[in-house]
Amino acid sequence: MCGEWRTTTLVDVAAKKRWALNGGPFGSKLSRKHYSESGVPVIRGTNLSGSSKFSFDDFVYVSEEKADELRANNAHPGDLIFTQRGTIGQVGLIPFDSPIPRFVISQSQMKLTVDPEQADALFLYYFFSTADTVQQIQNLAFAAGVPHINLDILRKFEISVPPVQVQRRIAGILSAYDELCFITTLAFISTQIKQRSVIAIDEPDTSLHPTWQQSYVRTLLDLFHRYEPRILISTHSPIIISGAEAASGAVFVYEMKDGEAAIFDHAKLSLEEMYDRLFGLITPKNHYLSQRAVTMLNALNSGDRNLNEVLHELDALRTKSYDESQQVVITKFVDMARRLESMKQGRGA
Repeated sequence: MCGEWRTTTLVDVAAKKRWALNGGPFGSKLSRKHYSESGVPVIRGTNLSGSSKFSFDDFVYVSEEKADELRANNAHPGDLIFTQRGTIGQVGLIPFDSPIPRFVISQSQMKLTVDPEQADALFLYYFFSTADTVQQIQNLAFAAGVPHINLDILRKFEISVPPVQVQRRIAGILSAYDELCFITTLAFISTQIKQRSVIAIDEPDTSLHPTWQQSYVRTLLDLFHRYEPRILISTHSPIIISGAEAASGAVFVYEMKDGEAAIFDHAKLSLEEMYDRLFGLITPKNHYLSQRAVTMLNALNSGDRNLNEVLHELDALRTKSYDESQQVVITKFVDMARRLESMKQGRGA
């Protein structure tokens, strides 16, 4: 039995925590003068592309300290993002497996953290992506000056939802349709490709299940290798990278360093190592973290590293980690390093 659909408001499906449904920073709290070359990405309208759930392109950044100051305006994987000012009706969903653990929304965006007992975030994304819903939101916009809505309009916006289990099944079906888009992309390429064509594909991971991501590069090679194409793929997915198995030296992975592309040797790296090397992140329940820390302690014990070098590397790992339990583990490794150094000095005395 599917259960009955009910009509509720968006605020009623928000998570029961502070700032679950919130707008961007007010006034001068966030402006160009706060931007930095790296740090926490700021989500703007350009990141809510109509061709994917979320775009990792064209970020501007603020420092970690500024992001902490704007904690009320932070967004995280699984959050829905709505445009408040400008292109009304835009909606995005930060991927649940995003390599970036947090973002700051701009003054022109609003965000929703969904209560999983009340609604499914992916279902809501598809609901707000329908033409009818977009039109409803646009009809509520203030037309004076730049079209805009406010947080109160979003809070009171009525949605029709079935039970959560049904929402998830519907979202799964629609997600499968997204994967059908991959097949459509392949069909389009097949009608246009010529010998030695150059094919550019931007962020294919934003709408693909991990299983499809794993086989993405291999599928392209299997289908089109006889044309000897040059295929350029930009991605933030370590899964796509790990699936890019070298075929007679035909696949190369590059990372950007100081504005230039450098070959990245990924063949022997785990997903956890790639998250660290490419995206500067240590993910939760990460075995790579403990292995690397133990390697550092062994190097300290053998004399290949000194204490300052080991503490510096551990501090770098702490910066990349966003999981509280990992912070505790790293602190313990720091203590172990200091004790090990004291023991070495004692033996030498």
